[in-house]
Amino acid sequence: MRYASDLRTGRINPRKFEFGLSANVEALDLPTFVEKYLLSGVDLKSALANLEPPFAQYGALKKELARYMQLAQQDDGKKLPYPRGILFSGTVYDGLPRLANLLRLLGDLPDNVAIPEGPGRYEGALVEAVKQFQQRHGLRPDGYLNVATLDELNVPLSDRIQKIRLGMERLRWTHYDTTQPGILVNLPGYRLYAHNAGAKLDFAMTVEVGDEYDHTPLLEAKIEYLVFRPYWDVPFDIQRDEVVPNIRDDPKYLADTHFEVITQDGKLVTDDKVSEPVLQQIHSGKLRVRQKPGPDNSLGLVKFIFPNRYSVYLHDVPNWGYHFDSPDRAVSHGCVHLKEPAKLAAWALRDQPEWTPERIQQEMQGGQDNLRVNLSKPLTVHIVYMTAVVREDGKMYIFRDVYGYDAELQDALAKGHLYLR
Repeated sequence: MRYASDLRTGRINPRKFEFGLSANVEALDLPTFVEKYLLSGVDLKSALANLEPPFAQYGALKKELARYMQLAQQDDGKKLPYPRGILFSGTVYDGLPRLANLLRLLGDLPDNVAIPEGPGRYEGALVEAVKQFQQRHGLRPDGYLNVATLDELNVPLSDRIQKIRLGMERLRWTHYDTTQPGILVNLPGYRLYAHNAGAKLDFAMTVEVGDEYDHTPLLEAKIEYLVFRPYWDVPFDIQRDEVVPNIRDDPKYLADTHFEVITQDGKLVTDDKVSEPVLQQIHSGKLRVRQKPGPDNSLGLVKFIFPNRYSVYLHDVPNWGYHFDSPDRAVSHGCVHLKEPAKLAAWALRDQPEWTPERIQQEMQGGQDNLRVNLSKPLTVHIVYMTAVVREDGKMYIFRDVYGYDAELQDALAKGHLYLR
């Protein structure tokens, strides 16, 4: 009974961590389940499989868990030596045999590549294998053996196994109607997945998420509408802590950054120089600051609204956005930045024929400001936290525990069975 319950809803309630996940799953009649599927001789294996999360990702992680457990038995756990400075291609390296064996074990180095015993030159196929390892572990794939790369190579496989288990646990918290399209955003992987009906992947895209101070929350919600060429209503803490000091330092700040000061009911006060009395009202929150629509707007040219208590949403970035090529994309104030916002808009509006990709581009580039477009049917969005993921290429990717949530969940699970309702 406990196993069936854990498989269906997870070993621990996400509310313990104050996440915005409801954990409201239809109650399972455990005694009846055991009686029907165990005592009556019905296929228990199939019955339990039906309790698992319906995502293909869960099944893929389950296979990787078995594979990594086998790899851990085969690996001797020997640590790679750290050279002085960065090891570039063509440099002699004492740890070459261990490096080759580890990369071959993990699948980054082909089995048919011969590596000489003893110290040798770090070059050729080994460099390419390191690039692939770096790509799969959230590092810049440059092939350089630097401290960060060696740190990742030296992580025990038992730690990787734990990450897979934690990811599977979090997927058990994620229950939405898989017969309908939905969006899943994985924060540590900086990735958005758009699923069609049946939970099959339509496409994935790169995103940016909240930084270490402004965590993007874990939540489940419904996207209700889009706004093309939106205003950015600056949150009060940013208005007080960032905008006010910038105005003090630069009298032209409002004009240069396309901000304007308005009253609580939306009337314009100024979009140029600010007097001291007005600045005091901005600091106290009696007056609001917002950024005008356009390509320089901090929300870019479209935002996707799913009402939630954290006031976060998905949105485009201004034309000066540049972090998408960086391995570390935890840079926002909490919202999720989209690399391909027009693509997501077209997908979200695909059952509304009048909203063609061409029209979407027209509205974004030069259409009506602050144009709201309601979806014909709300679209489920789940923001999750998984540091181990099997991507579309079938390879395992491991990511940094950017918010420290893995450590928190591991500590909680180590205390034994704990499901707080």
